[in-house]
Amino acid sequence: MGARRSGFHHQWGVILRGVAAAFLIASVAHSDGRRPLRGAYLEPEPGPFLLVGFNAYRIALDGILFRGQPSYRPVEMVVLSPSNAEEAVFVTWREVGRNCQTDAQVIAVTMAESLESLSQRNPVASKNRTAPIAEVLNHYMALPSAVRVSSAPIDCASAMKVQDLWETMLSSVRYEDERAIVVGGTEYHFVSTAACCRVKSGMAIDPTPGSLVAEFVAVGTTLFEYARTTIDGREDVKPRLLHRTATLKRAVQNFRRSGQAQGV
Repeated sequence: MGARRSGFHHQWGVILRGVAAAFLIASVAHSDGRRPLRGAYLEPEPGPFLLVGFNAYRIALDGILFRGQPSYRPVEMVVLSPSNAEEAVFVTWREVGRNCQTDAQVIAVTMAESLESLSQRNPVASKNRTAPIAEVLNHYMALPSAVRVSSAPIDCASAMKVQDLWETMLSSVRYEDERAIVVGGTEYHFVSTAACCRVKSGMAIDPTPGSLVAEFVAVGTTLFEYARTTIDGREDVKPRLLHRTATLKRAVQNFRRSGQAQGV
């Protein structure tokens, strides 16, 4: 597994999230004055994922993780861990921008070694904060990176149910009241793409155990498991994936109607 990501790589996202929160936190109250339950919503990305603050690390990571992969990813989760190599899981199908008509694919991509660890064994241009962004980006993209890719077919009906959950969770994102800025936690970035570009995104850092967002992360983790397991293993994983998906979808709908989260 890779080394911990440095504060230089992590600070831009933390700082920008904090600044954005300062301006937007007052808008998260319900009309009757109630505050959203902790962990009920994903937080907004302060900008398009991986382009935050022109962060060269994140731009390069995007290029490495998804190099050679379909650009249309209606379901996507990227995991940035402080102790493990970066990884992503996504669902894609041929009918770009339309409902799935043929079998979809669940694809998991993991860096063989973290980008931070790779950069530490190469010239340190990336550490120079005054270097032009193009120079820093070129440094990262030139690193000899290896990724592990696992994929598995999934039927369209199942893929569309997962996409529907992504659309539901990403349709309403907001900052929590009295939120703490977590430094060094595991980041989960969720994205749903359209035919042209990324259209919806949200993120979480170490979500509250048992919360709606924590269960959403668990759905993404189950997608990783589905992509990586054997053919026989998928028959065991898929019912759990669909059960988690349907249960969370109902819980989110109930919460948004009533403002009270039920057990997931």
